[in-house]
Amino acid sequence: MSSLDAKVQQWLTWDRDPTTCQVIESLAAKKETAELRRRLERRMKFDTAGLRSTMGAGNAYMNSLTVLQTAQGLAAYMKQLFSPTELLRGIVIGYDGRHHSRKFGEITATVMHQQGIKTYFYAHCVPTPFVPYGIGFLKALAGVMVTASHNPKEYNGLKVYWTNGAQIVAPLDASIAAFIKANRTPLESSWAPFTVTDHVDPYDAVFEDYFTTLRSSYVPASDASAVRFTFTAMHGVGTRFTTYGLQHVLGLPASHLSVVAEQAEPNPDFPTVRFPNPEEGRSVFALSFATAERHGASVVLANDPDADRLGVAERLSDGEGWHVLTGNEIGALLGWWAMEQARWKGIALDHCLLMSTVVSSCILKTMTLKEGAQYSETLTGFKFIGNKAMERRAREGLQTLFAYEEAIGFMWGDRVMDKDGVTAAVVVADLACYLRKERHCSLLEHLQSLYRQYGYHFTYNSYVTTDDPAKTALLLQSIRTAVSGKYPTHVAGRPVTRVVDYAAQVDTAAPLGRPSLGKTSMITLHVDGGMQITIRGSGTEPKIKWYAELVTKDAAGQQTLNAFVVKAIHQLMQPHKFDLVMRSEDAELFSKL
Repeated sequence: MSSLDAKVQQWLTWDRDPTTCQVIESLAAKKETAELRRRLERRMKFDTAGLRSTMGAGNAYMNSLTVLQTAQGLAAYMKQLFSPTELLRGIVIGYDGRHHSRKFGEITATVMHQQGIKTYFYAHCVPTPFVPYGIGFLKALAGVMVTASHNPKEYNGLKVYWTNGAQIVAPLDASIAAFIKANRTPLESSWAPFTVTDHVDPYDAVFEDYFTTLRSSYVPASDASAVRFTFTAMHGVGTRFTTYGLQHVLGLPASHLSVVAEQAEPNPDFPTVRFPNPEEGRSVFALSFATAERHGASVVLANDPDADRLGVAERLSDGEGWHVLTGNEIGALLGWWAMEQARWKGIALDHCLLMSTVVSSCILKTMTLKEGAQYSETLTGFKFIGNKAMERRAREGLQTLFAYEEAIGFMWGDRVMDKDGVTAAVVVADLACYLRKERHCSLLEHLQSLYRQYGYHFTYNSYVTTDDPAKTALLLQSIRTAVSGKYPTHVAGRPVTRVVDYAAQVDTAAPLGRPSLGKTSMITLHVDGGMQITIRGSGTEPKIKWYAELVTKDAAGQQTLNAFVVKAIHQLMQPHKFDLVMRSEDAELFSKL
């Protein structure tokens, strides 16, 4: 028997899901060797992002067996680490509205229960923030959220949170991964039917406490009737939660809130959008703009399907058209708002912490330096932000006011140690009302005043897609060896002043020649004239992303940055050589410059 035949037989022996079993059985009968190898010889990697992949049969995909194996490994690790008494603190399990999300959640809960671990299992789909919040509220040991966030409909995943309410980071991920590997053989008990009475449903208690603490910690600054809003859940779970927050925390009148009906309820097929991600910009806001115009709304608030992110769009002051704010623009506004509110409360800013990631705009750093607040920068991902916030609180007693990443993820305060699109929507809406009533300006107009105060921070972030994840490593290596086996000396005709290669641990401007942060697949090139460009692979999608920024006093700097990016991408990423596919919006801009 060949090794592949053995893997086929093992799968058919272990898998109890008739749908995925039949797929492997059919491929084996047809002797589809290449397809069987693709499905069975490669396993999904468990890391700090947990698991994420398309759904399907085989070790490489999200399915009942791979979820069960992951749950068995996590349970075994928890049993080794915690006593039987401690295990009664339990694990919180939530899920979004995607295909198979509830089923994967039920499998996880069943495995945990069978292993003697108390399980809190939400009876209904919830926003991702309800898992980390639930860990703190219930004093649980860990949490699992079944979601693929804003990925296309074919995807699903598992996110793992730890006792502190933050996503797991190294080396915890490697320890759990080792236990998953050692516990792949399904136990008979793990396939037991899901029984509701075996688990505690925390839905009502967490819902009430989440909004009670939000109401007590966040006092609206202005009359909530100053602005009309439109909300979209992007076919996800956010409608009940975000509209409740807007109406019962902010006090927004029902007459001032319209909801995009076509996208209000969870629909795992995301029928009205190709990518259910507000970060995609205008292409996913068409129904939101139409709804807003019918109801006279001037601001659109958009959650992604698991409601951990928030997109914002505002009607232009002339009433003609809309501007979709970038994550960096929202981050600048909320960073200012967080410090402004701290001042009102008499909180000394030197005891307050604001954070962003290395691929986010440096405007938050600029603002905190000028205002005297503390600042931390982390690698990409809220797993780093949440853990860093708690580290600095424990070490220095700092109060986290606000943190963000450019991919429209925002953490307001320290109630939830992760990005939270529900709370962010309430805060943005309050800010919009305050600015309109008290300062007689819009979000965009206030953003311009911040630029005049702190300097213009122009950004151009986007991505290309690839059919082969290996191309990311090849592309980054081509940058490392661009000129006689070394890093490029010029980018887009401008001299390179600094190179930071996080994978190779090179920083040409650091005293020891190494970055202060850890390893990740990313290179940043700083060039003459105050510009920088970063290229990195996505950890969860078949994308290679770029992030460019120009800090200047010139209000027309966006054109300068755009022209630089066009040349830099052609030089560094070589889309034709690596067969990379650009977004239509970028291709259109590139063709004009």
